[in-house]
Amino acid sequence: MKSLWQARKSTPKAVLTILAALVAAVGGLIALSPSPAVQAATIQTCDPHGTVVIDTYVVKNNVLSPDDTQCILVGDTPWHGFYVTQSSAGSVPTDGPPKASPFIFVGCYEGVCSPGTNLPKRLDTIGLTFSGVLFGDVNDATVAAYRLWIDPAPRTSGVDKTEIEAWFEHGSAVRPAGSKVGTVSLVGLSWDVWVGSHGGHHVITFVSSRPIRDWVFDPTQFLKETVNRGLARANWYLTRLQAGLDIWKDGQYTAVDCFWADVTDGAGSTSGGASSTDGFTDGTTDYDYQPYCGPTTTPSGGTTVGGTVAGGTTSGGTTVGGTDVGGTTSGGTTSGGTTSGGTTSGGTTSGGTTSGGTTSGGALL
Repeated sequence: MKSLWQARKSTPKAVLTILAALVAAVGGLIALSPSPAVQAATIQTCDPHGTVVIDTYVVKNNVLSPDDTQCILVGDTPWHGFYVTQSSAGSVPTDGPPKASPFIFVGCYEGVCSPGTNLPKRLDTIGLTFSGVLFGDVNDATVAAYRLWIDPAPRTSGVDKTEIEAWFEHGSAVRPAGSKVGTVSLVGLSWDVWVGSHGGHHVITFVSSRPIRDWVFDPTQFLKETVNRGLARANWYLTRLQAGLDIWKDGQYTAVDCFWADVTDGAGSTSGGASSTDGFTDGTTDYDYQPYCGPTTTPSGGTTVGGTVAGGTTSGGTTVGGTDVGGTTSGGTTSGGTTSGGTTSGGTTSGGTTSGGTTSGGALL
């Protein structure tokens, strides 16, 4: 079964253009897999403000320029993402808003909430959080960005007070809003920090020191830095997480091939990583670059998300963002920590090394 990413990478651009036209001709829905059990479908929209709900995610076409035409192909199982199949030629000035900004999100936007979301959520009640993203190529006037939106109120529509941008890759013709205020190290990478505004809301932008195409990481580390810089408070709300493209020129064949996010409750729940004195959940060594986006299955029936299982046996549990090396984990859950050279049986390990017991973490803030 091919994913949207696999189909896009293995198909010539001309064929993809024909495919997009066929999708529209048959009503916008085709099956990429003949399997009757799991149908991997694609849905195309050319509506400038078109919204597609796909599984527990929402995709927004979000064309901003009245003269621009853009079509996106949205894919579901096994990965969730979108691909720009058509984009008007020409460009808009890069010192103004982009001509289009399509994105996929969990949470709430313009009164639309993704199915089953637990957002908006107070920052000081957020526990273990992981997200994965895989971007396609960008041109010299395009930004591949991950965004977190926060507000003092549990807002589901309107403009949030602060926008947090993490620029994974960007063209040479664009720069963030505002001015550069410093450099910071987050989740093992160096980021230039810019602070400015977009219309009626504040924006803090983290620009990666090197291009990132695919990553499984903890997005709450950007929340932590924003609070530390006084641009948010612990009692504010996270309203949505999104991955998208800001397009000033062309945009055809750009893509967010994959996006997923999982935000859990913090109060009374397990949290990966040791709690630091500021109340955040740390654990930057637990996150690593991965050649995939989205959960994959381990040999013994568990699920590995953003971590490595090596030299041991994982049975009946879940490994999230950590590393199991040389030991045996049986019947429990390992979250964001490291089990090395020993045996963990019948308990829960959260954010450290635990043998035969239970460790319970706290909240994000």
